[in-house]
Amino acid sequence: MLRWKNVIWDYNGTLVDDTQLSLDIMNDQLLELGMDQLSLIEYREKFTLPVRDYYVNLGFDFSKKPYEEVAQYFIREYAARRLSCPLHNGAKDLLAKVIDDGGANFVLSAYRHKSLVEMLDHYEITGMFFGIQGIGDDYAASKLDEGRRLVSSIDSDKSDIVMIGDTLHDFEVASDLCIDCILVASGHISRSRLEKSGAPVIGSIAELDELLFVNSELGYPA
Repeated sequence: MLRWKNVIWDYNGTLVDDTQLSLDIMNDQLLELGMDQLSLIEYREKFTLPVRDYYVNLGFDFSKKPYEEVAQYFIREYAARRLSCPLHNGAKDLLAKVIDDGGANFVLSAYRHKSLVEMLDHYEITGMFFGIQGIGDDYAASKLDEGRRLVSSIDSDKSDIVMIGDTLHDFEVASDLCIDCILVASGHISRSRLEKSGAPVIGSIAELDELLFVNSELGYPA
């Protein structure tokens, strides 16, 4: 039995396994600029949203090259190579199980809405979502406003909604919306960073089944 009847999924890093691709593109940019490249461990310690802050943390100087120009390189490369990324193991089965148990899936993403829909179509999972909400541009600044609109459209008490994501921004959005949150450490941010949020953290989508479908004594943030 579902603990929550409404499950809001993040896309990048949570449903789709695109962390390595994002790291590869960033390392291409760093190499071009003569900057130190990142290991996967370093990437997960430094990545953050808004993405602009992530570039600043890495040492990018936007007085030499504007942020929009730097970001457009990543956007172009990601778009060209995104079809190489699979869904995380078990993601499609969990989406189906939520539906089979009478629940509803939603997507809330900092990915451009049009691109998000294209990718859900590619994975043949669009029909598994009751609502799909991306942002209006390519710069991954925040999805808080979109989250507010999405939650306001769900005809349910907030105690019956959970967000599943892989970043601290997902937790921040869930906290603002006063809904529960589960974080997955197989995406863009390390487990140690995620655990500082106080939200339940799991290692992979495969571990999510028990939290979603079994009454748990774990505490959830208010």
